[in-house]
Amino acid sequence: MNLNEKLDKLAINPCTEEFIPLSEREIERIETKLKAVFPEDYRQFLSTYGECDFQQYAEYSTDDGGIYPGTFFGKNIEQAISEYKERLPVLMIPINEDAANNLICLSLREDDFGAIYFQNHSVGWNDSGDIENSKLKSCFRFADSFSSFICGLEIQ
Repeated sequence: MNLNEKLDKLAINPCTEEFIPLSEREIERIETKLKAVFPEDYRQFLSTYGECDFQQYAEYSTDDGGIYPGTFFGKNIEQAISEYKERLPVLMIPINEDAANNLICLSLREDDFGAIYFQNHSVGWNDSGDIENSKLKSCFRFADSFSSFICGLEIQ
């Protein structure tokens, strides 16, 4: 099952009356600002859907329980990147926020490009001097790519 088929099966829902995808120009502008590029599967998602959520609760099962995505950022992704940059490692961007204000993030870093992380806002980072490493410890990698994240979701 490909990404779009899985999204259809999960009953993805626009947050407004209709989907408002990002244009290629908007995506490139964000990438230029970040000095990084998005993985192709995430670019496709942004250019097809934009801000959206699921009609029913979806769960990604992990060994530690479940991850329940909320709203995917669309045109407001730049605002989300700016708002959460102090709590996330460099080149890790928020793509979704759950009901408890935890973040689902996409890594744009070279060593784990495209990996998906769960960032628990209640896990603080200490003042040990290595802030970047502390921020990374508040993030849990749970999928190797955006597509594997979406394809791993099940309706509850």
